[in-house]
Amino acid sequence: MADLFTNNDFRHGRPQVLMQADKHPKILLLWQHGDERLGPDLGYYLYSQRPDLLQYVDYLCGNPQAASQDPPAHWTDADLNRSYGQSAEPTYETKRAREIVDIIRQGNYEYVLDVHTSVTDVGHFAIAPRLSTAVRRLIAASDEQRVVVLSPDLYQVSLAGQFEQVLALEYNQALADQPETLEQLATMLDRLAGLQPATEPRAREIFYIDGPIPKAEDPGVDARNFELCKDGYYPVLLGTGKRSYREDPTKTYLGFAARRREEVVL
Repeated sequence: MADLFTNNDFRHGRPQVLMQADKHPKILLLWQHGDERLGPDLGYYLYSQRPDLLQYVDYLCGNPQAASQDPPAHWTDADLNRSYGQSAEPTYETKRAREIVDIIRQGNYEYVLDVHTSVTDVGHFAIAPRLSTAVRRLIAASDEQRVVVLSPDLYQVSLAGQFEQVLALEYNQALADQPETLEQLATMLDRLAGLQPATEPRAREIFYIDGPIPKAEDPGVDARNFELCKDGYYPVLLGTGKRSYREDPTKTYLGFAARRREEVVL
């Protein structure tokens, strides 16, 4: 099987699906932005090196049209992860969002892992709309120290807001390109599947998002993600460079502001 597709094939949306999981708990791994590499790299890692996990894990390329472009595009018509639960004019992404929702419902997945990458200096962290029972289990199986809880205006249009069992992971791109990251995520899947023992509960930092940081209210170059800034909040996904919110002319915000932080043992 491993000879049929290369890692580059996965990065270009081929195959679109690997769906053979027949053991519980069933887990869906997907990626939604066509130019982000961690999702397809993890899919290829499971396909080529950990086929035993495919008894538990199904794989889905969320935006095959964007991924198939050369070079892969972030999206086709709109941001797929802002296309759920909307009644706006139909785009390829809103149609694809409905298809993904149907796939998750029909698959009866206990867990859904939604993998993303960022150019910002964030290390890695988890994102959820709420700390549901399934999300707590996902976090407990992970090595994530930081968890961001979305505000309603953000989660209502995202995949994480449509189901109780979805956890998104965000990795800095340079970190995502390291082989150790794939091993770390495979270990998380092992724990979820019961192939490795669970970790001991430990304190995790929970950051509650209030809303975006307007470009007109820049906290300054000294502000750091997940550190309390002079304006009284913890910035999240604040950064510079291509694909950062700061340099995206279609965005009116720099990142997101969390005004509350707490520690929860998970």
